[in-house]
Amino acid sequence: MKNTLFVTFFLLITNFFYSQLVDLAKISSGEFIDYNRIYNKNELYGYIYFFDQGLIDKETLQIEYILFDKNFNKLSTNTFTSKKYFENMKTRFICGISDPDELEISIIYSGKENGIYHFFRTNFEISLSTNKISPKYYCINEQLKEIPESFSEYKKSFTKENKPCYIQYFPKLNSYSIKDDIFEDVGSETYLKFFNDKNEQLWIYEYNSNASKQNYNKSYVRFSTEHYLYMLEKKYINEVPEEHKISVLDIMTGNKKNEYVIENSQSEYNFENNFDKINNHIYITGVYSKYKKNKKFNFFESIDLDNLGYYKIVLDSLGNEISKNYILWEELQGSLDIEKNGIVDKKFILTPVTHFIFKDGSISFLVQKYRPYKNGVLIPIIGIGDIILSSTEKETLNSDFVLISMDKDFKLKNINTIKVDLVKGFNVYNTFLFSQYIKDKTEAFFFIKNYIKSEKKWYLNIYKISNGELKEEIIPLHSEKDNYEIIPMQAKEGYIILREYNEKEKYNQIRLEKLN
Repeated sequence: MKNTLFVTFFLLITNFFYSQLVDLAKISSGEFIDYNRIYNKNELYGYIYFFDQGLIDKETLQIEYILFDKNFNKLSTNTFTSKKYFENMKTRFICGISDPDELEISIIYSGKENGIYHFFRTNFEISLSTNKISPKYYCINEQLKEIPESFSEYKKSFTKENKPCYIQYFPKLNSYSIKDDIFEDVGSETYLKFFNDKNEQLWIYEYNSNASKQNYNKSYVRFSTEHYLYMLEKKYINEVPEEHKISVLDIMTGNKKNEYVIENSQSEYNFENNFDKINNHIYITGVYSKYKKNKKFNFFESIDLDNLGYYKIVLDSLGNEISKNYILWEELQGSLDIEKNGIVDKKFILTPVTHFIFKDGSISFLVQKYRPYKNGVLIPIIGIGDIILSSTEKETLNSDFVLISMDKDFKLKNINTIKVDLVKGFNVYNTFLFSQYIKDKTEAFFFIKNYIKSEKKWYLNIYKISNGELKEEIIPLHSEKDNYEIIPMQAKEGYIILREYNEKEKYNQIRLEKLN
């Protein structure tokens, strides 16, 4: 029955080419809990799958991992232990490869204990050649410390006197950074420290030494090259962004080479920011509006957003402005029934989903038509008041996706509308899954999981963007006879992973398929 399902399923998918099949149920007896794509020096290295093998004792879990290369050939398998700190604990894994053969693993824990919410992470390494596992450690008070066995001991570090910190690895540079993190009501970030692979501190960048709860900065490293780190910094006053800039730091010294202010109190516009690094240039893009103090972009609260359209800023490698372009919503008229504030079809706003910046500088924005929730009118009359409240209340609605493509000069190239069923509730049935660039960022794929209400069935919509043109392929994510779930997952360039899953029959297969 199981093999029949996949034969039937893939006879319907004529644009897929069989590549590699792995039966996870046969190679692991544990419960599948997570997977990661792993990169080494910005190149896809492979895939890692994690399985919960159950409790060793009251508070110790055994976790198994299986590591595959990017073609789904098994490289190694091993187990390690993880603490079950509290009931209903959630875990998430972030992994990477550092030279020469170290598997870096961060486990992010979240959950409640006695009504108190906890969020923290642990880090450790596994040697792929020897399977040796390092002690687990965390970052506190500007240094790495081994994690206590007891959670009660561990919790003693969760105080206002201690400063948690965050580790970011740079495998391509054989280095890592430590930046102080913020727990609620603890304080503000103050520094970025940079280390080599021998744990030697190379430099420190201090940017927030006089912070207070009302006036503070937040930052993180957005990009890195062999010469520079690009820090995205935001200055907050009373929890509202006051200044937004990119600082360019010398990778060897930490000295600031330049900074580019995207927005501050003297700006003409407020910006919603997306960042990419293409051809040694930095692209900043999104929607914009007339500047208002204390303005925050929030696409889901009100239909009256007052945003004007899209913008694009291009910087050189040192953060100097090369160009800045804007396009108004009115300039998109004709292909869309769109008003000046970005409202379409009289009731929907175009909410951002993702964007693509291609090698030639052209950009495509993927958005979805969305109607925000609207409170009803409450009249304090028994019976009648409830009727009026119900009739005037408006639920959220989701409708078609729209792809807006601009050329390298930021002129409108074309607009494509992707029809989907109108549904209530944000992203309940029509769900953007993920995307990938192909052919050196000259083309791209994106994937939407779509529920057809009339059929009561799920489909996978696959879209390819090439030179601003959109091509579509729709395949089923259901079986006519069997209750199997088919889950699309991200894979290497030009491929997709399809996981077929049935918990009752202990069936769990993953298949790497080439996109045509």
